[in-house]
Amino acid sequence: SSPVVGTVLSRIEASRVLDTIATGLRVGLPLIESLDNALRVVVNRQFHGDLCKAIEAIMGGAGVGVSFRRYTRIPRFATALIEVGEVSG
Repeated sequence: SSPVVGTVLSRIEASRVLDTIATGLRVGLPLIESLDNALRVVVNRQFHGDLCKAIEAIMGGAGVGVSFRRYTRIPRFATALIEVGEVSG
């Protein structure tokens, strides 16, 4: 597929992942459970593998925003917002 189509598909996956995580947290699920639920909505194998790496880093103590930025194709503006939220509480 073309780079434009790949970018659009990555953003759709990112949106679904972030929506799933936000919904889980909003209803009171722990972060790790929300992340596991997010894995279930990912269709793209590459994105799934990248998200698994990010979750491993998070479980190892790394920040969510930093892990998403480092391992996934979640857009930079989204990871920056997550990082700001983590710092500000």
